[in-house]
Amino acid sequence: MDSREYIFIYVLKTNSDIPADYPPEFRSFPFEAGVFLPQDGSNWFTRPPKYPARLLLLAERSLHIIPHPTSAESPVDIKLDDLLQLEAGTALLRGWLRFTTPDRIYEIVYNTRASRPLENFLIALKRRWLGDSHSFRTFTAVESYGDRLDIKFNNSVHFELDQEEAILVQYFQAPIRIDKRFLFFRRENWRAGNVLLLTSMNRLVWITDEYRRRRELYASVSFSAPLRLMRKCRVESNPGEQQRIAIQFASLIDWHISISGERDACSSFCQRINRISEDAGHEYSPVKNFAEEY
Repeated sequence: MDSREYIFIYVLKTNSDIPADYPPEFRSFPFEAGVFLPQDGSNWFTRPPKYPARLLLLAERSLHIIPHPTSAESPVDIKLDDLLQLEAGTALLRGWLRFTTPDRIYEIVYNTRASRPLENFLIALKRRWLGDSHSFRTFTAVESYGDRLDIKFNNSVHFELDQEEAILVQYFQAPIRIDKRFLFFRRENWRAGNVLLLTSMNRLVWITDEYRRRRELYASVSFSAPLRLMRKCRVESNPGEQQRIAIQFASLIDWHISISGERDACSSFCQRINRISEDAGHEYSPVKNFAEEY
């Protein structure tokens, strides 16, 4: 059967699980974890599809993305040591992944129905990427700043974390309702919610429900980056004089999170993760020097 007609994501446990219409060199490719992603059918009037069927294979410290042989795309090998940021988002049935390296951003779009095999694969990928060693033994409780997590973000955080991964430091700003009036009419707007986490897997996580520049009730987007790449966290004012948390990474990636809460809570959060990063010896990371060459 032509694997382009498959509609479900499924686990690749052995080479025999790889569809027969892939070339022999890929059906005999050694890997430790894998998943098959069907082609994106959202643009089914166009041929070929924008996102063909793919194999995602994890082998040692590399992620191999192998498109269907009929597509015009070439296989991609991402060295986990070069992976700077992983973005994972869902908005109803639309899901996407973006892998950022010093050279490019590689995007995958998929349908979120029956996506548990992919979610389990991402857990294995993150463990291999970040390492599953828990080096923060002195933390006994979560250091929390800002608002208390609401139901939606509590669930988003729960599904983002590995079962053995603990939150060390957290900042949360709940979604804010902003009503605008024009004459006798009132329009209800919302500012997106944001949560920032430092976890025991040495990673920084940013989760937001902003999608296409507006807050979406049924959207959740997470960004992950290794703590070793962080240079500085600070509170600053953007050109419109709105306060925001700015996190700068050695990889030239920046996170900007608009805030409306108390500046003191944001500043305390930044000071805390800056201190942890410095204590962990990340200030002069070799990865930073490599990234500065780009």
